[in-house]
Amino acid sequence: MTRYGCCGSEGTAGIIGSSADEALELVIGLPGWRDYTHLSPDDGEEKILARVTETEDEMREYHGIDEERAELRAALGFPERSPVELVGRLRAALLRTEPDFVLLNAEEGCAYDRLGPAGPPLWETVLAAGRADLARLREGDRTAWWEVAEDPVRRRLTLRAAQFDRAEGDLELLRHLLRHETRSSMTDELRLAAVLGACTGTPVICRCCSRSGTRTSTRRAA
Repeated sequence: MTRYGCCGSEGTAGIIGSSADEALELVIGLPGWRDYTHLSPDDGEEKILARVTETEDEMREYHGIDEERAELRAALGFPERSPVELVGRLRAALLRTEPDFVLLNAEEGCAYDRLGPAGPPLWETVLAAGRADLARLREGDRTAWWEVAEDPVRRRLTLRAAQFDRAEGDLELLRHLLRHETRSSMTDELRLAAVLGACTGTPVICRCCSRSGTRTSTRRAA
């Protein structure tokens, strides 16, 4: 699906609509929308309307925006929406920019800085799928155990999620995932033994060199 964005002269860009109609309705209804990129519906109607009024009064000194706006809305069949609603739509669109999109400068090929409010940390979005799979595994769904273990991306995200969200009873499912992960090499086995040790808080012996996955080395008994 096409998304419509806008870039600024200072190296910023952001998604402002999921369709041409959505983007046009926004820029027609909020001709000074660039001044509102850090506003939120949580700011309240009074603050939003005061900011919009201030910006549009300045624009009216040089441009006649009211008649033109009404004419464009009528011609395109757009409803008349309140500035508060449009600010909410603008914020929601800008927050959809990342992590789904990277907006690039066509000439230089570099990424623009994101325009608008800061979204949640990228790691939260990346780990969301791993956390969802971890929850399924904890429910004891053995079909899910094999599905996640056989998929390298899901498996590694789930292991990483477990590092941030350790729970009692995770040891068995983590060992199941690690048995699949460590097939690649013994070096990986040592690394993942450290992951398992960090997840569980217990020494985990790596059979390739008899080293523990925790900070305290533990050798296999002879």
